[in-house]
Parts: sequence; C-alpha cells; structure tokens
Amino acid sequence: MKKHSLLLCILLLAAVLRFWGIGFGLPHERCRPDEYTIAVTALGMGGGDLNPHFFNYPTLFIYSCFACYALYFVAGYIFGVFHNSLDLGLSFLIDPSPFYLISRTLSALAGVASIYALYVLCRRFFNQRIAGLAALLLAVAPLHVRDSHFGVTDVFMLLLTLIALYHVLAFNESGAAQDAGLAALFAGLAASSKYTAALILAPLALIILLQLRNASRRVALLRIGGLSLAVFALAFFFTSPYVVLDFKNFITDFSFESAHLADGHLGINLGRGWIYHLRFSLFHGLGGPLLLAGLAGLALLAVTARRIAPALLCFPLVYYLAIGRGYTVFCRYSLPLAPFLAIGAAYLIAEVRRRSLPAAAIIAVAAIVPAMTVSVQSDHLLAKKDSRVLAAEWFKENVHRPTSVLHASSVWGAPRLAMEQIGLTSADQSVRNNPTLDRLTQMRLEYFSRHKIPLYRQFLEETNPLTAFPAQRLPEWVIVEHSALTGQFTLRPETAALLAERYQWRHTIEAASLPERRNHYDQQDAFYLPLRGFHGVSRPGPNLSIYQIKS
Repeated sequence: MKKHSLLLCILLLAAVLRFWGIGFGLPHERCRPDEYTIAVTALGMGGGDLNPHFFNYPTLFIYSCFACYALYFVAGYIFGVFHNSLDLGLSFLIDPSPFYLISRTLSALAGVASIYALYVLCRRFFNQRIAGLAALLLAVAPLHVRDSHFGVTDVFMLLLTLIALYHVLAFNESGAAQDAGLAALFAGLAASSKYTAALILAPLALIILLQLRNASRRVALLRIGGLSLAVFALAFFFTSPYVVLDFKNFITDFSFESAHLADGHLGINLGRGWIYHLRFSLFHGLGGPLLLAGLAGLALLAVTARRIAPALLCFPLVYYLAIGRGYTVFCRYSLPLAPFLAIGAAYLIAEVRRRSLPAAAIIAVAAIVPAMTVSVQSDHLLAKKDSRVLAAEWFKENVHRPTSVLHASSVWGAPRLAMEQIGLTSADQSVRNNPTLDRLTQMRLEYFSRHKIPLYRQFLEETNPLTAFPAQRLPEWVIVEHSALTGQFTLRPETAALLAERYQWRHTIEAASLPERRNHYDQQDAFYLPLRGFHGVSRPGPNLSIYQIKS
C-alpha cells in the first residue's frame, strides 16, 4: 500500500506541474509554434478528407486531436452550440482556446502516463527503489514539464516510445516473438507520432543480431525480425496511411524536414547538435546535477549491468547521433533522452546508497530540488496573461474604428487582432490545402461585421517594411516586438528612425527585462519564456511597444 501511495503522489505531482498554466497564451493562436498547424490540419478533416496534406509530421497525434474535436462537436451539437461542422470551424477562428486546450490536454495526459510507463519499466527490469526515483526525476524535469504543456507531437511520441522500450527489454529477457511483436507495434505507433521514434527499432535489431550467434535459434530469430518489421510497417501505415496514399507530397515534406534538420533554422547558428544538446538543451532542460548524475549512472550501468545495458542504451545513443548531426537544435529534440538520464541518475543514487546513505541523499536532493524549482517557476509564469493578449485587449479598449496596423515583429510575436489573415503566411503552407479555409475566413468576416468588431488592415514588417510604404500611406499604428529571441526578430535601424520621426509612443507591455544574460532561451524556437533562469521575467510573450502616427 505504501508503494502505491508513493507512486500516486509522484503522479499527482506530475499532473499538477503539467496542467498548471496549460491555458498559457490563449486565445492567441500563435503563442506556441506548431500548435496552430496541428489544430488546423485536424480541423480540416472535418469535411471528410482525412488526407492531412501535411507530412512534416506523421498523423497519429493529428488524428487523435481530430477524434477529440469530433467528440467536442458532438457535445456542442447536442447542447445546441453547433449546428454543423462549419460552426465548429468558425468557433476556432473566433476563439481557438477550446481546441488548443484539447490538444494540450492530450500532451499533458501523455506526460503523466509516460512517467507511469517509466516507473513500470524500471520496476520490472531494475527494482522498486530505482523505479520510484526515476519516475520522480522525470516528473520534475523542466524540459519534460514544459513540453507536456504543448499541444504538439513530442510528449505523445515519448509515451509510445517508452512502451515500445518496455517490450524491447522484455524481448531481451525472453526472446519471445510476442514481446518483439509488441515492441514493433508500439514502435510503429511512436514513429507515426514523430518520424524519429522509428529509431526505437535499433535496440530490437541489436538484440536479434547478438542472439544470431546461437545457431539453434537463427531461423526463429530471422522470422521474429521479419514479423517485427511487418508489424511495425502495419502500425505505422495504418495510423499514417497518406504517407503511402499521397506519397509525392510525403516525400516533399519529409525531404524538407530532413534538410531543415541538417541546415539549421532561420539562419541561427548555435553549433551542431552533438555539442549543443549536451551543453544547452539537456544542461538547462534537466539541470546540471540531474544531467551529470544521469550520465554517470548510465556509464556505471553499462559496466555493471551488462545483460540489459546494450538493449537499454542503444536507442539513446543512436537517437543522439541522429539529432546531433544537424544545425537545427530545438531543445524539444532532446526530450526522448530525458527518461534515460532519469534512469541513469536513479541507478547511480541506488548504487551509492549501498555504500553511503548520506552521499546518495545529497545526489538525490541536488538532482531533484533545482529541477523542481525551475519547473515551478516556469509554470507560475505560464499561468500569467501573455503580453500579446494584453496588447490585443489594449487595442480592443482604445481603438474603436477600422484602421491599419504594422506588426514590427515576427509572426509569432504579433498580437492577435481582428481581421488577422489566418493561415496565409509562408510558414503555414499546409493549410493552403484545407478546402474549407476560404469559406470559414469569409464567415469570420461576416461575424465581425455582424458584431460591429473593428477590422484592421494588418501588415508584417518582414514582408511589408515600414520604410517601403509611401509617406502619405503609412500605417496608423505600429506594434514593435523586443525580446531576447533576437534571431526571431530584430528591429531594423531605418524602421526605428522612421518611428522616431513620424510616430508617437502610446503604450508598452513589458514581459521581461532586457538584456538579461542569466536567462537561457531556446533561441531557434519562438517561445518567449526561457528554459532556465527567470530573472526579470514577469509573464510569457515579448515586450511590445505600441506607436500611433503623429497627427
């Protein structure tokens, strides 16, 4: 009973950390990259076309979101909120909050479930103490906590990868075809959530290769290998069928993603992933003590637990080599390594405890407390109102007529104002293939007109520089972004000069003190909270200054 109580406490802690602040940034639809694309792709299936027309990700998570949106529609239809599927789509364009909360809830639940999966794995293949420690370490790990808030594929994929790993380790013990088949099944589902999860097949293949030395089992093992590949393929293609049915577009999008990983993001050169993920993504995403304890523990495990070590360590090694080869180094790419480092740290603590209980306690506290502190700080800030939402509210309160607005910002830093062009930027090519988008956009305009909501002609500095406007046709309003993410947007000197000459300052919303070098931001990712270090940070979002043209 005591053991179950401890697990329940860990899972409750994990749930609190992952659901606290889950509504961050809403109703701003671009408060987190990729959430919008996944939501719109899933909604586009409401017309009956299950082809995502988007293959940068496979579709299991997108189909899961679509299924939840369908249930939301049925509930709304029963209670008279929706009369048809277009009402559902229009509600997203008016306020996407319910849809984002649905996809985020899927991620948060997957985050909690992944901690349970890690606990079950460690309890079977190690012992109860390591299971509890590993689960607790992952429960408080800042990178895992942060990404469990996002309605995107990463944490969902991680859960399925851990279940696949459980069956890989079971096959390593038993050599049974059933265990290999289950490993392949969940590997296929994981890969159908995010392509890189297919690498969980590597330890399964390694086990089969190592056991081929046994001549009496060679034929059986080859059959198991073939069966596993077949099960993997069926699981993947059944849940991402248009990878085959729309193969041409799949190859185009998959090739883009592969090139994007290799070449880097937005020209922001942070170095190759092999170095960056170790010194930044994992160091700040888990905390230095947890990372060091995890690495030391995995090294110790490789020496002292040789029966399980090859099967356990194969995936993180192969995965790290894969994500480290390029210059696109989003911190979330390193997330699948977190459970393994939690296992390593727990293993180290358990081994040290045999010799010195105080030393083990020091390592445990050093790994848990800083990670827990960062996660709480992050959640506390996520629960604050986003600066972009505050800017939209200021416009609603102070500008009551149609006008023109220039966003001197990235597309992610711009506040959500009426008449914003939904899904028509170059970053969202996928939704151009959404057959209902034009009709929904027109319905949205009609909604604004019916409710007498002022419409704004809006421009983005990146594509419509302020200096390119004729002197007599300058936008009446300019909203300027300032943030630590200088690679996302930096104000041009000529734009700043024109602002000083022709515009007057009206309002500023400050989210963070700048510059602040003690804060560590994921520079390639347009997420305006640091991964670690929250000095002078008061809320999510960039600093925004609002200017009006002089009379």
